Amino acid sequence: MHPGGVQFFEEFWASIFGTKEWVLRFPFVIMGLFSICLTYKIGRRFFDCKTGVFASTLLTITYFPVIHSELARPYSPGLFFVLLSTWFWFNFFFNNNSQNNKSKWINAICLGISFSITMYIHYFAFMLVLFMGLSGLFFIKKSTIIPYLTSGLISILLFFPHIEITYYHLSIENGLQWLSRPEGSWLLKFIFYSINDSYILLSTIVFLIIFGRIKRNEKNKKNVKKTLIFCLWFFGIYIIAFTFSYLKSPILKFPVMLFPLPFLFILIGRFFERTTNIIFNISFVILIIVGTSSTIFEKELFGNKHFGVFRELTEPIIQWQSKHGKENTHLFMNLNNPDYLNFYIQKTNEKLLFDKHLIGFKDHISIRKELMKSNKDYCIIGYSSRLTLPQIYETCKEFYPVILDYKKLNNCAVFLLSKYGKSKKTNKQIIAEFHPEKQNDEWIYKKNQLTKNFYLSDTSNIYGPNIIFQSEDINCKFQYYIRAYIEAESNIKNELTVNLTATRNGLPVKDINGKNIWIGCDLENMINYPKLNEKSYFSFSLPKEIKPKDNIQISLWNRNGFPVEIKYIKIEAIENIWN
Repeated sequence: MHPGGVQFFEEFWASIFGTKEWVLRFPFVIMGLFSICLTYKIGRRFFDCKTGVFASTLLTITYFPVIHSELARPYSPGLFFVLLSTWFWFNFFFNNNSQNNKSKWINAICLGISFSITMYIHYFAFMLVLFMGLSGLFFIKKSTIIPYLTSGLISILLFFPHIEITYYHLSIENGLQWLSRPEGSWLLKFIFYSINDSYILLSTIVFLIIFGRIKRNEKNKKNVKKTLIFCLWFFGIYIIAFTFSYLKSPILKFPVMLFPLPFLFILIGRFFERTTNIIFNISFVILIIVGTSSTIFEKELFGNKHFGVFRELTEPIIQWQSKHGKENTHLFMNLNNPDYLNFYIQKTNEKLLFDKHLIGFKDHISIRKELMKSNKDYCIIGYSSRLTLPQIYETCKEFYPVILDYKKLNNCAVFLLSKYGKSKKTNKQIIAEFHPEKQNDEWIYKKNQLTKNFYLSDTSNIYGPNIIFQSEDINCKFQYYIRAYIEAESNIKNELTVNLTATRNGLPVKDINGKNIWIGCDLENMINYPKLNEKSYFSFSLPKEIKPKDNIQISLWNRNGFPVEIKYIKIEAIENIWN
């Protein structure tokens, strides 16, 4: 969730200039360019020219700020107005020309306006300028207290129309449920990410800092206070966000740290403040060559990258529905808004009609119920920019096992499934099988519960059979997810769950939130239906915290102890063409 500023601007801009992609992206590119200029001006005005040049160069040549200046999202304008706020903040407190009363008030008013615009763009940028504003309270004097407090009042009054919307956003429990809490090494990973995830660029910057200290000017510029302010703003906002992520709701992700990133680059540029001109010029040329090469070649700047697109999904959907008939085709998509796809339909009198356009983690149950009574021959299933579990995909494949066609891009995909025809090939590898009539030495179970035709799970034996394996034993040459397939027979009152846990050196493996890893699926929604009363399955990706040598256990859990006859279990790795 974001404040409405960018959305309001895009609506206004599109109403005047149209909705072509380059038209919509143009103002965001311009603000990205202006951010480079502001970084240079801030570095030059409040430190020196070399600091400004080095910091703005890093902002120009690294992939992270470049790519977010190309996208029509809040990050580029948020970066620009954070820097504009920084400019007026420093002018208010540290510009000698602002000692007269008129300059103080001009800077204070401009600061209040830039603060409020930033607050309308992104809540993390809001938090950053709030932090900047509060830090200014330690620098106010008798002559500046009234103008500075007025700037704060201006920002509050200008943001007041949005208060009700913000209150609603804050009232939503659990916040960004899809975002994990940050690890202890999160900041180091971000800094490395901000310089292209490149050891070459990192080594170059470290080398240039050392190289720049070979010969330095004797003049020692006293900018300690300003340096500490930038340290406070960059590291302080990280500490606040990190703490908030554990106390309330996770909010730290790489894109939001674009807002304070110029502060880090200015701090790096400070190492070159006293470097001689010739050493600096050499360093500048090396940085340009290495940094630009890294962004173009290592990060593939000019490659065709897709970020949860919509038009590229709409086109095959229209084609498939035209060929096979809308009335004969299910359409399940996981989208934030169905209009994202309908926007790209040229005929204004037509719209995509969805069976479901918002799919939650447990919606495989309702989708399965719908497909059980369907007589349609085709099913379209897909997603864009939303986490959609393999269980959803496998549920559709239970009834439509033939993959006729699909389109898979970054963080989005759409599949055409059918009951008949020749399917596109996907790789599979069996990890383990349990047959009651065969030897099952690798499985853990009570042999006295075993008969010739089934394994009995009841009150005397609610756990098992269990299988333990390591991911390094799978040896797949393809990306995969795990599918646990169970054939069982029970009555309508049964409660049966298949689950996964993991241990390392005898101790449970923890997830990023410090909890024991446990994922599972209740199977009674499948095995208790008379029409399909034996087949059940659970498809999932292995949690990323599990390492190759960790012990992975998949087991059955009879939650209420009612008798269940386990007839067959198969654990297999399936090529993940889904996500």
